[in-house]
Amino acid sequence: MLHLSDMGLRTAIIVLLVAIVTYFCLRPTDVILNSSVFIYRDPEYVYSKVSDMTINLKHHKYGQKAVLKKQFTREDGIKTEIYEVTERIPLGLFDWGYTLVFDTTMEHTRPGHQFNMHYSIWYAGLRGHITRTMTAKADKGGPGCLVQEDMVISTPWISSHYVLNHANYTHPDGLYHMKLTIESMHEYFNDHKQ
Repeated sequence: MLHLSDMGLRTAIIVLLVAIVTYFCLRPTDVILNSSVFIYRDPEYVYSKVSDMTINLKHHKYGQKAVLKKQFTREDGIKTEIYEVTERIPLGLFDWGYTLVFDTTMEHTRPGHQFNMHYSIWYAGLRGHITRTMTAKADKGGPGCLVQEDMVISTPWISSHYVLNHANYTHPDGLYHMKLTIESMHEYFNDHKQ
């Protein structure tokens, strides 16, 4: 007959508690962020700029570069691009930070109106999905469209608060800076040079 000693019972309880705490700390948690901005340009033009990965990273606080790795059209007719993206995330202490390198897939689901981006950073336990939709201005008072960004990031529970703060800090600000760039006269004149 097997009997657990007091030491064996304590060890079993400690191992069980550590397993439970580890499970709760590492369980997947969804971080959801929705933001939007109105841009005074035609939806198709806005789409051409907002779906450009170079412009996306230019207006992302931590984005450094994007390299197009592969471009193809899926069997269902959706144009798809795969980029290798590099971001440098500051740690808030001196100039320390860490560099993330990950693949991002961009699907042009409704060219001129909507696209999806998917990314996965396996070593950080992150998976993200972003949908951006361009909706034309309802009245006929001039050009303009609403850019709606819906983001869902799956992350371990222990890092979900940091990820939410990071996303709240970078993405709405990135949309606002895209708005300034897209609406600027400088860009307008560059696009209409003779």
